[in-house]
Amino acid sequence: MKAKVIMVSGSKETEEILNSLVHKVSTETSIKAYPNVDFGAVFFPVDQHDLAFLKRVLTDKGFSFNVEDAE
Repeated sequence: MKAKVIMVSGSKETEEILNSLVHKVSTETSIKAYPNVDFGAVFFPVDQHDLAFLKRVLTDKGFSFNVEDAE
């Protein structure tokens, strides 16, 4: 799999939920995850399974996101 990056959009209202998700994902999985300054987050899935997992979790939580190729 070509390396992917998931860019998540958030808002002031969802910042706490997203930061909690970033912390949980980065400490309990091999996925690297970081919050960003615009109330969003960035996830770096390792493989297709991680990508599918993140898509499912983010969709269930109601976040909008983009999957892009990493450079």
